[in-house]
Amino acid sequence: MTAATATIAETDDRRRLSMLRRRLVLLVIGISVPLMVLAMGAVWQANRSERTRMEGRLVDQARTLASAVDSQFSNAEVYLRAVAASPSLAAGDWLALYQQARRSTRPGTFVAILDAEGRRILNTYFSLGEGGVALTETAGGAIAREALASDRMAISPLFRGGSLDEPAVVAAIGATTRSGQRVAVALLIPSTRFGDLIAAQNLPSDWIAAVLDGEDQVVARSRDGHRFIGTRAIPAVREALAAMRSGIVRTRTIENLPATLAVARAPASRFSAVIAVPESVFGRFALATLGPVALIGAVLVLAAVTAAMIASRSILTAVRDTYAEEKSLRAEVTESLRVRDAELEASERRFQTIADAMPQLVWSTLPDGYHDYFNDRWYQFTGTQPGSTMGGIWNVLVHPDDQARSAARWQESLRTGQPYEIEYRFKAGDGSYRWFMGRAVPVRDGDGNIVRWFGTCTDIHDKKLAEEALVAAQGQLKARVAELAQQKARLERLMISAPNLIYINDLKRRRNAYVNPQIFEALGYAPSELMGRPLKALAEVVHPEDRRRVAAFAAKVRRAADGEIRELEYRIRHTDGSWRWFLVRETPFLRDASGEVTQVLGTALDIGARKQADERQQMLIRELHHRVKNILATVQAIASATGRSASSFETFREDFSDRLVSLGRTHSLLTREAWAGAGLIDILESELAPYLGDGEGRVTLDGPAVVIPRDMTVPIGMAIHELTTNAVKYGALSVPEGQVHVTISLEGTGPEPRLGLVWRESGGPPVKTPERRGFGSLLLNRLLASQLGGEVAIDYRPEGVVARIDVVLRKDDVR
Repeated sequence: MTAATATIAETDDRRRLSMLRRRLVLLVIGISVPLMVLAMGAVWQANRSERTRMEGRLVDQARTLASAVDSQFSNAEVYLRAVAASPSLAAGDWLALYQQARRSTRPGTFVAILDAEGRRILNTYFSLGEGGVALTETAGGAIAREALASDRMAISPLFRGGSLDEPAVVAAIGATTRSGQRVAVALLIPSTRFGDLIAAQNLPSDWIAAVLDGEDQVVARSRDGHRFIGTRAIPAVREALAAMRSGIVRTRTIENLPATLAVARAPASRFSAVIAVPESVFGRFALATLGPVALIGAVLVLAAVTAAMIASRSILTAVRDTYAEEKSLRAEVTESLRVRDAELEASERRFQTIADAMPQLVWSTLPDGYHDYFNDRWYQFTGTQPGSTMGGIWNVLVHPDDQARSAARWQESLRTGQPYEIEYRFKAGDGSYRWFMGRAVPVRDGDGNIVRWFGTCTDIHDKKLAEEALVAAQGQLKARVAELAQQKARLERLMISAPNLIYINDLKRRRNAYVNPQIFEALGYAPSELMGRPLKALAEVVHPEDRRRVAAFAAKVRRAADGEIRELEYRIRHTDGSWRWFLVRETPFLRDASGEVTQVLGTALDIGARKQADERQQMLIRELHHRVKNILATVQAIASATGRSASSFETFREDFSDRLVSLGRTHSLLTREAWAGAGLIDILESELAPYLGDGEGRVTLDGPAVVIPRDMTVPIGMAIHELTTNAVKYGALSVPEGQVHVTISLEGTGPEPRLGLVWRESGGPPVKTPERRGFGSLLLNRLLASQLGGEVAIDYRPEGVVARIDVVLRKDDVR
């Protein structure tokens, strides 16, 4: 080869090398530019996907915050109902309830008791010396009335002013003391508690979160809360909350920053959560993603061009021979790698999006338990740097009391391959611990070998607190139920053992609710005839003359105050048809929420014996009045007759005294026989007693023992007294040898039997017919003959007086 030829060949090689270089550069540029465009498109698509993911995360975060607000109020309701069921409130012991509430409330919240007018009875916000237990006017009338008007918990909008130094929300329920007083039990939740709920979400610092009340006022805000608490949300947020339960709004914040807002309405409390992300955050992400891609692409292009130029000389011959094959192979490999990388990138992106969007803490481990992945929420909650908890370091974040149990359970799952599940406490970034439910399942290959573990940790802290509060409330409820059961047993024993008749009437159902067994014994009815019967049917056993009074009495009991007892006497029919008198006492027993009496407790005491005693007493009083009048009339007649027949005052006094003594003896006989009458023999023996026991037989009494009625006892007794007196003064008994013989006879058994009495004297001084009629003659003729319808005859025989008395008796008087 000549020099010229060599020069030409060399020139040709240089030209070919330069061409190859240019082609290689063009090839590199041709490959790099589409790759750069593809990368830029992927970055743009990733940015859109990231924005969509972040918007979904925003909505989920807003829903989580709204659920946390509902959980706050749910816990508040559990606590309020526990306080409302406490024995201290039922007894109206405000001091004990104050101390109990101070111990049991969460830090930063306060309990208040308001009466039906909204006045404060107690408030744990104040100490006892500053009015913690004192009846004080407040601005809480509206929430108190709302709580008392319904069985559900009432929630106020944001409340400012009053005695609190900071804005607050009030939750309240109605309760009733044993005395019937209606009160509202309220929990004052300062806005800072809702700020704590926002802080617990561990949101990025450039996100803005807020909680709104039912009137769309700002209750708490993560940024500049002191400026905006109490202000209304912007119109775009209010319109979005009115149109949907949750969603995305693109507008400007209250600071006039363009932002994307997620809104969510809490279903139970009607409060709302709003989370805003400034558009600058999305811009930073795009720049952060696009810049590295562009830089890497430029470096790769420059490196490729340089490498192509350096390698062009040495690979010129090989390129010539294998260019076509290499090009085909390169294209095939490049396409395969692109497809595989795209699939891996899409799979990685989907997993990352799902893991970061989940409200749980998501993690994964290698088959030996080495933790190699945690999602963003894990780092947000724990406050740790990404990658700092890989391996087994994460276990130090578990509560010391749960570490051994957690490690043992995890080792057991690694050893057996069984799913992992445990409840334990994790330490948050602020140093507090929250309860989580940890779960993990293994992923196996085609041969059944574990290739990875995937796990989640679900926050159950609020549920745990609610369960603890529920357990405490259930314990109080069980104690109260046991106490009520003991009281019921004591009351039932008392009702069964009490001598009174006891019953309970249900005015709502208009039926009898309870009767003790004494009622069946007292009235003779079977239990089925009284238990559970309508009150209208039971009213039929009341005496017709008493029913109107009983209806008026029942109306008065319904209007009576607690502890006030009303009583009434009326008659109730026995099963034998007789009417029995009862003293009935009734008092309100139960009331409904409006204060209306729903049950009445009554007792009934059988007063039939007392009524009969009252009637007998009245009869005796009338009889005594009648008898006193008769005695006085008799005494007046004796005095008048004695005065007419007496010759001197001394004679009058002596005769009148004797006759009164006789009258007294006769009345003594009547009293001894309970005024049922007196025996005729007893009257004779009473007057003739000095002459019956002398042993000489001067007086003899013959005949049956006849009992004469009380209306005849006094006249006959006076007549016998006069006969005895005349015999002692002038007749047979005036001398030692004189005798008196009295014969009694009873003739006939018909409607009008006749009593006969013959007084016969003998052995006395000669008898002369008196020239004038004395008291004895007057008594015998007027009183016995005319008043008693009898016949009297006195024969003044010289050998002795003979007097005959014949009196008509009634058949019932003969005994």
